[in-house]
Amino acid sequence: MYHTHLAHLIWKDFLKPGMTVIDATAGNGNDTLFLAKCVLTPNSGWIHAFDIQAEALKTTQKRLISNLPPPLQARITLHEASHETFPPNICPSLIVYNLGYLPGGDLNKTTLAASTLKSCQNALQILSPGGLLSITIYPGHTEGAVEKSLLFDWFSELPSLQIFHHAPLNRSNQPSFITLRKS
Repeated sequence: MYHTHLAHLIWKDFLKPGMTVIDATAGNGNDTLFLAKCVLTPNSGWIHAFDIQAEALKTTQKRLISNLPPPLQARITLHEASHETFPPNICPSLIVYNLGYLPGGDLNKTTLAASTLKSCQNALQILSPGGLLSITIYPGHTEGAVEKSLLFDWFSELPSLQIFHHAPLNRSNQPSFITLRKS
């Protein structure tokens, strides 16, 4: 999974202890745990992880309990909510999305293009100056292809921001990774 490895490399290089981060799609908690190890200390940093599926948040919570000491676990808030709604009054340095469906879950429950677009629009409003937006897209299923098209159209209208797209040139419908740096 080259795209996941690349995302983690970019995040690790960008993040500093004490930052606030949003994992907009908690899934099985792998990214939430990685982010927590990068930014949390017993007295600083915060993670907000979102998922609409209670099953995903239970798996995430188990992963965090198994891998982090209680003082760091206390600095993570799990939200059973759509990524369309972020908590008020926060200004994260990084917001990450790993779109698609819950690995090992119901393949018919996927992120949806319209809510993903709205979420990304909201993310740009709350992202701190110099902050990073990170999106992994899986266009190999119907809704993923729609998400990719809709997001690419929207990104193309944001010329003043640094937007990068990483994808295989010689394979179609493979996962791709987008980063956007806010000025």
